[in-house]
Amino acid sequence: MIPVRDHNPLTGPVWVVWLLLLAATAGFVLPWWSAQEEGLWRAAVAFGLTPAALVAEPLRLAPTLATHAFLHGSWAHLLGNLVFLWVFGDNVEDRLGHLRFLAFYLLGAAVAALAHALVTPEPGVPLIGASGAISAVLGAYVRFFPTRRVQAVVVPLVLPWLALRVLFGVGPFFLWTLPAWSYLGYWALVQVLEGVSGLHVVGGGVAWWAHVGGFAFGLAFAPAFARRSAPAWR
Repeated sequence: MIPVRDHNPLTGPVWVVWLLLLAATAGFVLPWWSAQEEGLWRAAVAFGLTPAALVAEPLRLAPTLATHAFLHGSWAHLLGNLVFLWVFGDNVEDRLGHLRFLAFYLLGAAVAALAHALVTPEPGVPLIGASGAISAVLGAYVRFFPTRRVQAVVVPLVLPWLALRVLFGVGPFFLWTLPAWSYLGYWALVQVLEGVSGLHVVGGGVAWWAHVGGFAFGLAFAPAFARRSAPAWR
């Protein structure tokens, strides 16, 4: 299910989310534009988080706990993350405030990266992508706005879709509206199940435990970053 929008009005302008969207796009486009795949790999080695290297040189490589979140391996990787940040990030920024949201996002990226580093079977492979930080945003969203409605595009499996098409004339895509706790709870459950099943899989390509760690961080600690004038729940 791909989120499209949420029914959650803002109380003021947000700009950190837009800066993060631009920074992530630039972090992918610039290395790719300079040398395509070779440039992306060099950027991943230099700015991605490599668990084994971080253990060996923690002080020098500490910035990669944040910089890895501004790199992506493909257009699909980038766009998928940007959609989630765009749909859910604005309301979290609205609740936390601009600078608090930025600090929360970067700390979420660091916690997610450390969660990945603790369990990865490939400590020599760089971690890149904003999904861990965005997972922290998702955890914060469900903590602050559990009952807000989220619209998501559902792409059914082929056989069920054929049955629906024959019986009811339903098209290949349809829109569901769900409460945030339901949609994001399902999303989090998928991350845990995929993470458990891939604990000893080499070459899986998705840092599931970064998602789990980021989401847990956001769920648990987002209220500590909230502006004092705003209620913790809505």
